Amino acid sequence: MSFFNRVWVYHDTADTVLLTSGKDRGKVGDWFSRALNTLQQCLQTKSTQYNDKTLAIVFLLNNFHYVLK
Repeated sequence: MSFFNRVWVYHDTADTVLLTSGKDRGKVGDWFSRALNTLQQCLQTKSTQYNDKTLAIVFLLNNFHYVLK
């Protein structure tokens, strides 16, 4: 999560780097949205490895809480 914080601090520079990648969708906000969506999908997939649904929910809550901190 510290990586996300650092990218946000330097979002002007990150916008420039993302815009030079050849796509028009170089906004840091768009990148954050896609990255967090991918993280959510990965966590959802990992949570299915728990046989107990309660443990899967606790796993998701714990990880989502960490992301929001």
